[in-house]
Amino acid sequence: MALRSSNDLPMLPGARARAMLLLHNPDASVQDFVQVFTADPALAVSALAAANSAASAPVRPIASVREAVVRIGAQQARHIAVSSLMRSQFDARLQESWIEVGTFWEHCVVTGLVTEYLVGPGLAPGVSFTAGFLHDLGRLALVSENPFRYRQVLDLAKAGASVTAAERRIFGATHLVTGERLATKWGLPQAIIEATAHHHERDSSPVGLAVYHARRIGWKLGYGDGVLVPETVEVDEETGGVLRHFEGEDGLHGRVRWYAMAAGGAEPPTASAASGHG
Repeated sequence: MALRSSNDLPMLPGARARAMLLLHNPDASVQDFVQVFTADPALAVSALAAANSAASAPVRPIASVREAVVRIGAQQARHIAVSSLMRSQFDARLQESWIEVGTFWEHCVVTGLVTEYLVGPGLAPGVSFTAGFLHDLGRLALVSENPFRYRQVLDLAKAGASVTAAERRIFGATHLVTGERLATKWGLPQAIIEATAHHHERDSSPVGLAVYHARRIGWKLGYGDGVLVPETVEVDEETGGVLRHFEGEDGLHGRVRWYAMAAGGAEPPTASAASGHG
């Protein structure tokens, strides 16, 4: 059963759709961020959890969203907001699909962080992270359409079929095509649209190519995608530079866990790697 048109794709509720667009506005102010986080309870909880974590080292408990946003800073606020918006929107359906939910979100976070590192400065704030984090947006769309049918995709993939071939067989479309359509429907920046469509290809836009490499690096470092699990961890020239940037495997893993837990509304663990990202 294929997703027949863009009308079949999930929509973000109005407040969340506006928040997603505002988060990638380079002119957004602190007050804009406060309004975004205050308007959505899931975002408010995520901001407060992050600001009160040991990694943020508050002198006293932070109880207001404004204080929380100031404490964690604009960059972390963008990252946590995008992560929290997606989790609150899709977590329930993911669980019904039998995808390993925690593993899937860590895969998204590490892809976002590594993409941001590979791209460097030059894009509008948050775009490179979001391109990496949302590269599997099409998978979320397919799961949202029918999580029980996505279980068949998992069965085929674990039996040796490629995920894209399995998706095409079960849904009539891959997560690449579906992701491009959904990112376009949501009005996301072009760099993010291209990343959702072409992250399996070397011949892609600069951001799409960065996401391609970020996925490979995450896989080599042991991050599965919620469907398949790497058999070994491989540290080579490609992964070595990334690990040096994140201060080693513990630094990268700590930052990934910090973002993933903050987005879920849980108090993140102590993670010195999360510092310096405010």
